[in-house]
Amino acid sequence: TDKRYKKIIINKKLKNIYQGDRCFILGNGPSLKKEQLSLLHNSKVFTVNQIARNSQFEKLDPIAHFWVDDNFFKIDPQKEEDLELLKTMKAVPTQKENTLCFYPLKQEEFVKNNRLDNKNVRYLLPELRISNSYNFKPDLTKYIPNFGTVVQHAIYVAIYMGFKEIYLLGCDSTGIMSTLNYYVIVIIA
Repeated sequence: TDKRYKKIIINKKLKNIYQGDRCFILGNGPSLKKEQLSLLHNSKVFTVNQIARNSQFEKLDPIAHFWVDDNFFKIDPQKEEDLELLKTMKAVPTQKENTLCFYPLKQEEFVKNNRLDNKNVRYLLPELRISNSYNFKPDLTKYIPNFGTVVQHAIYVAIYMGFKEIYLLGCDSTGIMSTLNYYVIVIIA
């Protein structure tokens, strides 16, 4: 546990670093195909999952990228699609050297074994269950809720970083809005 704590205490440096700013969190929904993501070039942007496959990804300069879904960490070297996924995972820190890449701490071995670790790797401890009694303020140096979507994790981190305005783009087809209403009320209220 002491070793685990050292891996997440570094997140303390992120507390309120963007106090009062605005950010954009990009999902991977089909609506992104209609957007000119280059317009976000000078904005604070969070990206998730396989957005690196989007042809417009190179025009972005995200401050953070998230890989949280357990399915991404089950790579079968015999499957071409799994190797393609791993290539996509490696593309984010390679193309975007200043982007913080967030992973669940339980995937630390996977990150190291697949050479995804660099100076910008950050870990989260998404192991708590959300309930009506959950009323902790976001804290990335402790256990955090294990949300149902990667976008919810990005929102949680954005709140911790102090962003006042958080805009979601490409978050269609995820059912996120119905669950967000519940979580935002529980966390912020």
